[in-house]
Amino acid sequence: MKKEIIQLDIAEYLAYLLLYAANADFEMAKEELDIIRESVSREDFKRIRKDFDESNDAEKLAVIMHYRDAYMDILIDAPTVISQLKAIFMADDGNSAVEKAVFIYLKKLLKL
Repeated sequence: MKKEIIQLDIAEYLAYLLLYAANADFEMAKEELDIIRESVSREDFKRIRKDFDESNDAEKLAVIMHYRDAYMDILIDAPTVISQLKAIFMADDGNSAVEKAVFIYLKKLLKL
């Protein structure tokens, strides 16, 4: 059975994208999570994180693609989105090869 896509507003979508970026190296550092928590309420973060943790990679990408066209036009301020993604990748004292690859992938996927 196909999993239903979580309902997200634009701020929640950005938080979801940042969770995806934070999970690039399969570990989410406290510093990364702190950055993400700043963009949404505590309750919304818990709801988004629960759905994210319960989703497989294909389901996570389905969520990202589902909202991309609707929200990326609004979030088109690419330097802001890019700087937030960079902050996530740099938050845990580094930027591994995997994180660099995921950053490039997200930029292409989101048309940034």
